[in-house]
Amino acid sequence: FIRTTNPHPGEKGAEAENVVRDFLNHHLPQRFRATSGIIIDTANSLSPQTDVIVYDALTSPVYRYSEEMLMLPLDMVAAVIEVKSRLNKQEIEDGYKKIAACKRLKKTPVSVGDQQATGSALKSVATYGVVFGFGSDTSLATLAQHAENLNSQYEPSAWPDLIVLLDSGTIGYGVQFPGAGSMGHMMPPADDNFAVPPMNIYLILREDGDFTLNRFFILLL
Repeated sequence: FIRTTNPHPGEKGAEAENVVRDFLNHHLPQRFRATSGIIIDTANSLSPQTDVIVYDALTSPVYRYSEEMLMLPLDMVAAVIEVKSRLNKQEIEDGYKKIAACKRLKKTPVSVGDQQATGSALKSVATYGVVFGFGSDTSLATLAQHAENLNSQYEPSAWPDLIVLLDSGTIGYGVQFPGAGSMGHMMPPADDNFAVPPMNIYLILREDGDFTLNRFFILLL
């Protein structure tokens, strides 16, 4: 679906955002919905207007900011996605800035019920952040270099968790414990009560080609 409706590079970004929202609303578990809007935290701080907000539709109150845009409480938001029709240095910088603004809002740890649903004892206190591009003026490797440079300008908790270039690949993070032979994905952080063991974190470029959308969706789930 998302490939057959891939916006032409010259079309407006709003069309690209609609395609991603429609895809998610057709494929996410029905508990979750994707919309555009603004996020508010318990301190009444607001996010910028966000292209795609994935939120818990079963439990979240909805405040209508306008006819086209919702205002949603941060604690009910699972993920935010900034969508770009053409991903280049300027657009990835914009994506970083907006994702960081969302991640810096104050979030309450997930509930006991949601801990059971995830099968983990960890209490995540972060919102998953993605920069999603339909195409690019440059290579995936160059975008990874831009990401590495931008990481030096932001605190790690504000970094996007994933950068997606549709049909090309993903840029994300891997975690490897000292002495371990394998590497796992780095996921959003837990609360301060969780003792973080020593680990090495790597920026990873994966040339997934036609499977790029699949990796994005699995990590989002």
